[in-house]
Amino acid sequence: MIFESLEYFYDLYQGCGGAFPGYNQFLASVLRKLGRPVDALAQYTTYLGMRKQDAMVWQNIGQILRELGAEDLQAMQDLVRLSLAAFMRSYTIIQECKNWKSMAFAVERKQKQLNGLSQDAAASLDLLGFAAPTDVWSQCEDEMFTDNVQSLLDACSDALEIPVRWIAAQLSNTGESTEQQDDDEEKTGC
Repeated sequence: MIFESLEYFYDLYQGCGGAFPGYNQFLASVLRKLGRPVDALAQYTTYLGMRKQDAMVWQNIGQILRELGAEDLQAMQDLVRLSLAAFMRSYTIIQECKNWKSMAFAVERKQKQLNGLSQDAAASLDLLGFAAPTDVWSQCEDEMFTDNVQSLLDACSDALEIPVRWIAAQLSNTGESTEQQDDDEEKTGC
């Protein structure tokens, strides 16, 4: 039997429970493909509650926030700036990771992740009206969201408020080393 819709996978997931982080990451991916970005954010935040050092998930969150910012004119600037902070978190995790091997394929994978992340950050900066900067990451640090979270929450829909509040709280610690934040997450590597 061939299933033509991701709705089947969503229903399957609901039957599985969701007690493991991988379920939340899988469901977030499915919800995103189904065009339900707010629900995907909620699943990603649940996942990150267990695995804070997942650079790819922080990148996915940044992408969703940027997409939502492009759709919601009232919250646009703050959501896009919050996406920059998520991209910055992802970048920091990748750069601080000590588990990257010196083998060619591992170095290529790291560079591919960093290139994709730079493109995402540049797209967010473009939405904010900045021309392609020569140093994307220093521009991100200057422009990322660090302001009053309440103003952002006031502009968000009710469904978006909970994941955005969680994301903003996590990203308010961007000055700390990701290693300091997650000493207990050694088992996951990065």
